[in-house]
Amino acid sequence: MKTITISSSMKFLKEMEDAEKQLREMGFKVFVPEGLIMVRSKKWTVPPTQDGKIEAVKKYDFIRKHYSKIIESDAVLVLNYDKDGVINYIGPNTFLEMGFAFVSGKKIFLLNPIPDSQISPEVQAMSPVILNGDFNNIKSL
Repeated sequence: MKTITISSSMKFLKEMEDAEKQLREMGFKVFVPEGLIMVRSKKWTVPPTQDGKIEAVKKYDFIRKHYSKIIESDAVLVLNYDKDGVINYIGPNTFLEMGFAFVSGKKIFLLNPIPDSQISPEVQAMSPVILNGDFNNIKSL
Protein backbone atom coordinates (compact mmCIF):
# COMPACT_ATOMS: atom_id res chain seq x y z
CA MET A 1 0.00 0.00 0.00
CA LYS A 2 1.32 3.45 -0.89
CA THR A 3 1.21 6.30 1.62
CA ILE A 4 0.22 9.93 1.00
CA THR A 5 0.42 12.85 3.42
CA ILE A 6 -2.09 15.65 2.89
CA SER A 7 -0.84 19.22 3.24
CA SER A 8 -3.18 22.18 3.17
CA SER A 9 -4.32 25.33 4.86
CA MET A 10 -6.23 24.54 8.06
CA LYS A 11 -9.07 26.55 6.54
CA PHE A 12 -9.77 23.49 4.40
CA LEU A 13 -10.56 21.02 7.21
CA LYS A 14 -13.66 19.65 5.47
CA GLU A 15 -11.83 19.33 2.17
CA MET A 16 -8.98 17.47 3.92
CA GLU A 17 -11.46 15.02 5.42
CA ASP A 18 -13.10 14.49 2.03
CA ALA A 19 -9.71 13.94 0.35
CA GLU A 20 -8.63 11.54 3.08
CA LYS A 21 -11.78 9.48 2.60
CA GLN A 22 -11.47 9.40 -1.17
CA LEU A 23 -7.78 8.44 -1.07
CA ARG A 24 -8.46 5.65 1.44
CA GLU A 25 -11.20 4.34 -0.86
CA MET A 26 -8.59 4.32 -3.64
CA GLY A 27 -6.39 2.07 -1.49
CA PHE A 28 -3.90 4.58 -0.10
CA LYS A 29 -2.73 4.89 3.48
CA VAL A 30 -3.26 8.57 4.34
CA PHE A 31 -1.70 10.86 6.92
CA VAL A 32 -3.38 14.17 7.75
CA PRO A 33 -2.17 17.17 9.75
CA GLU A 34 -2.18 16.76 13.52
CA GLY A 35 -4.46 19.81 13.77
CA LEU A 36 -7.18 17.96 11.85
CA ILE A 37 -6.84 14.95 14.13
CA MET A 38 -7.15 17.20 17.20
CA VAL A 39 -10.15 19.08 15.78
CA ARG A 40 -11.90 15.76 15.07
CA SER A 41 -11.31 14.55 18.60
CA LYS A 42 -12.54 17.90 19.93
CA LYS A 43 -9.23 18.40 21.79
CA TRP A 44 -8.51 21.63 19.92
CA THR A 45 -10.01 24.29 17.68
CA VAL A 46 -8.18 26.42 15.16
CA PRO A 47 -7.41 29.72 16.92
CA PRO A 48 -8.89 32.85 15.35
CA THR A 49 -5.74 34.96 15.82
CA GLN A 50 -2.21 34.77 14.47
CA ASP A 51 -0.81 34.74 18.01
CA GLY A 52 -3.07 31.83 18.90
CA LYS A 53 -1.92 29.91 15.84
CA ILE A 54 1.74 30.51 16.67
CA GLU A 55 1.23 29.27 20.23
CA ALA A 56 -0.59 26.16 18.98
CA VAL A 57 2.18 25.33 16.51
CA LYS A 58 4.72 25.55 19.33
CA LYS A 59 2.64 23.81 22.01
CA TYR A 60 1.59 20.84 19.87
CA ASP A 61 4.79 20.67 17.77
CA PHE A 62 2.72 20.62 14.57
CA ILE A 63 5.63 21.28 12.20
CA ARG A 64 7.80 18.38 13.43
CA LYS A 65 4.85 16.01 13.62
CA HIS A 66 3.86 16.73 10.03
CA TYR A 67 7.47 16.44 8.89
CA SER A 68 7.58 12.94 10.41
CA LYS A 69 4.48 11.99 8.43
CA ILE A 70 6.05 13.30 5.23
CA ILE A 71 9.18 11.22 5.87
CA GLU A 72 7.04 8.08 6.30
CA SER A 73 5.10 8.78 3.09
CA ASP A 74 5.68 8.05 -0.55
CA ALA A 75 4.13 11.38 -1.59
CA VAL A 76 2.55 14.62 -0.45
CA LEU A 77 -0.78 15.84 -1.79
CA VAL A 78 -1.26 19.60 -1.57
CA LEU A 79 -4.88 20.69 -1.47
CA ASN A 80 -4.51 24.14 -3.02
CA TYR A 81 -8.03 25.53 -3.19
CA ASP A 82 -8.92 29.21 -3.54
CA LYS A 83 -8.55 31.15 -0.29
CA ASP A 84 -9.22 34.80 0.52
CA GLY A 85 -9.24 35.80 -3.14
CA VAL A 86 -6.06 33.85 -3.99
CA ILE A 87 -6.60 31.23 -6.68
CA ASN A 88 -5.04 27.83 -5.87
CA TYR A 89 -3.61 29.14 -2.60
CA ILE A 90 -0.42 27.62 -1.16
CA GLY A 91 0.34 29.19 2.19
CA PRO A 92 3.67 29.49 3.98
CA ASN A 93 3.30 26.34 6.05
CA THR A 94 2.17 24.23 3.10
CA PHE A 95 5.08 25.60 1.07
CA LEU A 96 7.42 24.59 3.91
CA GLU A 97 5.93 21.08 3.86
CA MET A 98 6.42 20.92 0.10
CA GLY A 99 10.06 21.82 0.66
CA PHE A 100 10.42 19.01 3.21
CA ALA A 101 8.93 16.59 0.71
CA PHE A 102 11.13 17.82 -2.12
CA VAL A 103 14.44 17.56 -0.25
CA SER A 104 13.37 14.14 1.04
CA GLY A 105 12.80 12.86 -2.49
CA LYS A 106 9.04 12.49 -2.14
CA LYS A 107 6.65 12.91 -5.03
CA ILE A 108 4.53 16.06 -4.78
CA PHE A 109 1.00 16.30 -6.12
CA LEU A 110 -0.95 19.56 -6.39
CA LEU A 111 -4.69 19.21 -6.61
CA ASN A 112 -4.95 22.37 -8.72
CA PRO A 113 -2.48 24.31 -10.88
CA ILE A 114 0.41 26.27 -9.40
CA PRO A 115 -0.79 29.64 -8.10
CA ASP A 116 0.44 32.83 -9.68
CA SER A 117 2.35 34.13 -6.67
CA GLN A 118 5.75 34.99 -5.30
CA ILE A 119 6.54 31.31 -4.68
CA SER A 120 5.56 30.10 -8.16
CA PRO A 121 9.14 29.66 -9.46
CA GLU A 122 10.15 27.57 -6.47
CA VAL A 123 6.98 25.47 -6.69
CA GLN A 124 7.61 24.90 -10.40
CA ALA A 125 11.20 23.89 -9.64
CA MET A 126 9.90 21.12 -7.37
CA SER A 127 8.19 19.59 -10.44
CA PRO A 128 4.87 18.77 -8.80
CA VAL A 129 2.33 16.62 -10.61
CA ILE A 130 -0.79 18.71 -11.25
CA LEU A 131 -3.96 16.66 -10.75
CA ASN A 132 -6.33 19.26 -12.24
CA GLY A 133 -8.84 18.69 -9.45
CA ASP A 134 -9.08 14.92 -9.95
CA PHE A 135 -7.57 12.47 -7.42
CA ASN A 136 -7.82 9.76 -10.08
CA ASN A 137 -4.88 11.45 -11.82
CA ILE A 138 -2.56 10.17 -9.09
CA LYS A 139 -0.40 7.77 -11.03
CA SER A 140 3.05 6.27 -10.80
CA LEU A 141 3.18 6.25 -7.03
